[in-house]
Amino acid sequence: MIRVTIELVPFGLEPDKRLLGQFEVWNDGTGTRQVGNYAAEDKITGDRFKIRHHPRGKGAWRGLIARLLGGITWVEQREQEPV
Repeated sequence: MIRVTIELVPFGLEPDKRLLGQFEVWNDGTGTRQVGNYAAEDKITGDRFKIRHHPRGKGAWRGLIARLLGGITWVEQREQEPV
């Protein structure tokens, strides 16, 4: 199981942090060697949903989180050349 917790920490002040969301994701056991199928639950609203045909071996946690957050794309940060 993967648990994703999203918090707002205003100005970096830990005592003022607020929970914005929390998801739990688990393998539902119906995938293949190439793709995984997962179930997920929004722990605040109780909504449940499925993540289907997620490619295995391609940074699983990043892809799952991206799909949970509405399809954001992860971009690898590369070292910039000196100007």
